Amino acid sequence: MKVVRYYVPNSYDNYNHLLIDPDSMRALAIDPFSKTQTLEMVAAFGATLEAIYLTHEHGDHIRASGPLAKHFNLPVYGNGKIPLVTQPVKDGDEIPVGSQTVVCWDTPGHTFLHTCLYGNDEDGIPFLVTADTVFNAGVGNTYSGDTEVLFQSIDKIKDLLASHAKIYPAHDYMENNLRFAKSLEPGNKAIDLWLEKVMQTDAESRPVTEWSDELTFNPFLRLDSAELRQSVSDKLSRKLPTDLEVFSSLRKLRNEW
Repeated sequence: MKVVRYYVPNSYDNYNHLLIDPDSMRALAIDPFSKTQTLEMVAAFGATLEAIYLTHEHGDHIRASGPLAKHFNLPVYGNGKIPLVTQPVKDGDEIPVGSQTVVCWDTPGHTFLHTCLYGNDEDGIPFLVTADTVFNAGVGNTYSGDTEVLFQSIDKIKDLLASHAKIYPAHDYMENNLRFAKSLEPGNKAIDLWLEKVMQTDAESRPVTEWSDELTFNPFLRLDSAELRQSVSDKLSRKLPTDLEVFSSLRKLRNEW
């Protein structure tokens, strides 16, 4: 499976993704924001768009799915409670991409309808399209969901995902997320290293991280860091005995960052 990540200009710093089966050159568009750009990207790889996948119901993730589906009579996969979805899927279901498949992981929290897509790329390396569940150096907000539910979804991903899996989030928040992480773990050299890398790139050329990378600098995945826990406790002037309390406090602090 070929994974194509592309930045969407004039968006909310969105990344969109195409999954392409190299044998049939059939493509799945994930959360298409722009009908024109989606079709241009499909054509650039000599592929044919066969379906759409919606990770959740927010407007910037469903924006072009209706026009594309209607114009090309395409099936739309995703949580069945999303109005545009014509092919409902649940946790563990396989979604066809040409002659290959990817797997739906139910990951609520950012919203209650959120799912991710898991597969293997053309080099056999596992990947997870995390959309708004996990960002580079961060996680999604929970204004439309629930922080404890997101905490549980992150734990699920930790349990299931290989360390060398590639991570494909739906927004370019990496620089700001790393700066937030540094404010809590100033002694973490991995944050400095990645911030330096990011400063040498732009949204279109950001590095694609592995899960093992995220574990070194993503504060929401580093709840066992003594420095981080102390920083969060100090900022809130209270002790946080459980991982859930640290996670929830991190989410609150990030909202205010």
